Amino acid sequence: MKVKRARTFLVNTVALTTTSLVMRALGVCFSVYLAGVIGAAGMGLYQLTMSAYTFAVTLACSGARLATTRLVVEELSTVGGAGVQRVTRCCLMYSAFFGLLAAVLLFWFAEPVSSGLLGDPRPALSLRVLAVSLPFLAMGGVLGGYFNARRRALLNAGVQIGEQLVRVALSVILLKWLLPMGMEYGCVALVSASCIAEATSFTAYLVLYREDVRSRPRKKGKNPLGRLLKIAIPDAISSYVRSGLATAEQMLIPAGLKRSGQSSENALAAYGTIGGMVVPILLFPSALLDSLARLLVPELAECLTRDHRVNARYMVSRVLQITMLFSIGVMGVMFSFAGELGMAIYKRSDVALYLKALSPVIPFLYIDVAVDSMLKGLGQQASSMRYNIIDSLFSVMLILWLLPRYAIIGYLITIYAGQILNFGLSIRRLQKVTAFQMKPFSWILTPLLCITGAISAARLLFHGTVPTLVGLILQIAVAAALYFGCLTAMAVITDSDRAWFRSIFKNG
Repeated sequence: MKVKRARTFLVNTVALTTTSLVMRALGVCFSVYLAGVIGAAGMGLYQLTMSAYTFAVTLACSGARLATTRLVVEELSTVGGAGVQRVTRCCLMYSAFFGLLAAVLLFWFAEPVSSGLLGDPRPALSLRVLAVSLPFLAMGGVLGGYFNARRRALLNAGVQIGEQLVRVALSVILLKWLLPMGMEYGCVALVSASCIAEATSFTAYLVLYREDVRSRPRKKGKNPLGRLLKIAIPDAISSYVRSGLATAEQMLIPAGLKRSGQSSENALAAYGTIGGMVVPILLFPSALLDSLARLLVPELAECLTRDHRVNARYMVSRVLQITMLFSIGVMGVMFSFAGELGMAIYKRSDVALYLKALSPVIPFLYIDVAVDSMLKGLGQQASSMRYNIIDSLFSVMLILWLLPRYAIIGYLITIYAGQILNFGLSIRRLQKVTAFQMKPFSWILTPLLCITGAISAARLLFHGTVPTLVGLILQIAVAAALYFGCLTAMAVITDSDRAWFRSIFKNG
């Protein structure tokens, strides 16, 4: 990348990273609040409701955000970018159609989905409420994709933080009003807050979009629907199948746990503990990588449009290096401090146990997010679709086979097996497309040694101190600093890496 582009990319990454950290901090704090208010079984019921809603969201979006980003980048690459409004308007109409279709279907089939597929009639009312949010969510996604293509990360960040604040505040208010009527109405409170937050977010995006395009030139031209469908449909089909399988997977988990001998409430509690408490902690540090992944789509799409293969290879290599170093460090911290983190956040020993058990999957989970976005930016959404389908089918088969026999252990094995399979297929395809060079010693083996030494040293430094939350944060901070220093000393982070980073802040 050129220095100016690199600077813009870094600024946008920092903006999105800050947003993700704030949103995930709010999310973790909110999950702690929910765990105290509705309990693990209530969390499980809410997770079950959202698993059915997830497929409706996929239908509502139907690949529109990715298509918007790619098409707007293409139009901005032309002189004046006069076709931007035309393609954005086409994407909005496309998303409005699918958003309304998904809303009608979810509202109409809420009861049979709840009673027949979820095995619990209580989510039906919540699903009907959630149906209202789907058109707003779909069109808001298009406008978010537009601002992503425009490299307006700060604007996207502000809207997302505002949406999360509205959701959390309204959830607290509505829970106090509706939860006394029963767990079913507690879920209604949560989803009603989500609906209002989505509508607020879309309204903000629409106002900002109209202001952004006010002075932009317009031109008539060929209807971009064909180009839109060429990008959106493969991604949509991939998402339909993957989301359908993922929804089936989430529905089968409580059922499989019950078949292993657990009661319905215990099965929901175990499901809610992992999905609603452990997973948010595991994903919290990935805010940086999510930001990189979202920003890579327009960058790599432009490289594809201009046939800049060397630039694409350079970006892929840099991002993979950062992702691997970061994820290995996070894995070490999560594994070593799982007990302290679980008790400090939720005060539950089972959370600490699951956190330690799942921490080794972090590198596969984080890298998969980055690789999937890079493949989409490079026009490889069909391959991404194929691998996601294979992963989901494999996971569903494992759930059907393992959970009735081994209960929660079978679920943990399924998570590992699915993530490793998807990682292997995706990284192989990315290597074939870009010809980047993997460096196992400096990207994997040396960082593992560095994080082990850094955490051991941090433990020794704080040995004998009274365990407190502040002390835990200090230990993790010291371990992170020692890890960075060790990577530098072992020449994993080189002088050229630091020179490249400093050049971003220089004029020119």
